Amino acid sequence: MAKTKKENPENIRELPSGHWQARYVGPDAKHHCATFHLKNSATQWLLTERKYWESLLSENKLAEWKSPKVREQEAAETLRAVDATPTLAEYAEKWISSGGFRPSYVKRVSSLLKLHILPVLGEYRLNAITRAMVRDWWDGLDKNKRRTADLAFGALRSIMTSAKEDDHEWITENPVRVKGAGGPSNEREASKAAITGEQLRAVVDNMPPRWALGVSIAAWAGLRSGEVRELRRKDLDLEHGKLTVSRSVTTGLEGRVIGQPKTTAGVRTIDLPQPLIEDIRHHLNSWAQIGQEGLLFYAPVGGGNVPENTWRKAYNRACDAAGVSGIPFHELRAHMKTRLELAGATDRETTAIMGHTDMGTSRRYNRVELAHMAGTVERMGEMYAEAMG
Repeated sequence: MAKTKKENPENIRELPSGHWQARYVGPDAKHHCATFHLKNSATQWLLTERKYWESLLSENKLAEWKSPKVREQEAAETLRAVDATPTLAEYAEKWISSGGFRPSYVKRVSSLLKLHILPVLGEYRLNAITRAMVRDWWDGLDKNKRRTADLAFGALRSIMTSAKEDDHEWITENPVRVKGAGGPSNEREASKAAITGEQLRAVVDNMPPRWALGVSIAAWAGLRSGEVRELRRKDLDLEHGKLTVSRSVTTGLEGRVIGQPKTTAGVRTIDLPQPLIEDIRHHLNSWAQIGQEGLLFYAPVGGGNVPENTWRKAYNRACDAAGVSGIPFHELRAHMKTRLELAGATDRETTAIMGHTDMGTSRRYNRVELAHMAGTVERMGEMYAEAMG
C-alpha cells in the first residue's frame, strides 16, 4: 500500500453526497475504493486492507493478494453455499421420500424423526450439527426406553451418512458418534437364556387357535412376523416337507404393503421338521383359507392379512398368560438359531435358513441353552473323572 497512515487525506475523502470514500493502490497498481456513510467505517476498512496486505508480506505470499471486490465475491459465494445447505428437517424429508426403503422402515423412521430427532435438531443446517450437539441430544433421550433411543440414534446416523455421501457434499464428517449409542436394538444379550421348549409350548397354547401355528413356524422355521402373516397355501410343499418364503407383509404410512422379505437372502426355501409338518396339516384342515392363494393366518374381520398390531397384542397376551412376558415375537428367530446350532448346523447353513445376508448378523441370534450347557458341564465332569481319577 503506497501510503499507510490512516489520517492521510489521499486515502480517505468526503464525497459531495456526504459519504466517505476510502481508497488505496494495490499490488496490481490499480486503485481500489469503498464508500461508507461514516468516516470511521472508511478508516476501519483501510485498516483491514492494510492488515491483509501486511499478513501476506510477512508470509512472503503477496502474489496471492486478491482485490477487495474479488474477496467480497468469494465471501458471497461461500455464504450462498452455506445458506444452500438444507436443515436436518429438510434433508430428512427428502431422504426418507427418496425411495428404496421398506414401508415399515419409512413409518418407523418418520415417527422417530417427528417425536425424538427433529424437535431438538431439525432446525439446524446439516453443516452446523456438531458431535457435541449430538451428544447433548443423546443424553436427553429417555434411556428407560433404550430400544427407542437406539433406533433414533441409528436413524440420525443413517441420515447424516447419506448427507456426507451426497453429491453436494453437505458435510465432510458424520458427527453422529457417541460411544455405546445406537447398538442393535432388537438384540438380546447372548448371555441370556433362550426360551425353553416348555415356555414356548405354553405361549402356543395361549395364542388364539387360528394363529397358534404362527408362533411354532417362527420358532421352528425362523420366519419373521411379516413373513408368517403373508404365508399362503401355495408356499407349502408338505409332500417334500418344504416351505418357501418369497413375500412379507409390512405396515407403511399408507397401510399394509405386500412385498419382498426384509433382505434379498430372505427369499428362501426351508426344510420343515416332520412334527411341524403334521401341525401344519392340522391347521390347513381347521383354520386356513381355502385355495392356493388362501392365507394360513387371516384377520377375522375382512379376511386379509392380520395387522401387525393385532398380531403383536395377541402374542403379548399369550406370553403374559404363559408367564414369559417381555419376549418379543422376533426373539423366536433366536430360538430357531439356537436350536439349529445345537442340532449341528454350520454357520453357512444357519445363515441361509435364517435368511440373513451374512454370518455376522446370524451370530447375533445365538442364545444360551441352559439344559444343553448343564449337560455339557456334566460330560466335562465325566471326562475329568476319567482323566484325573
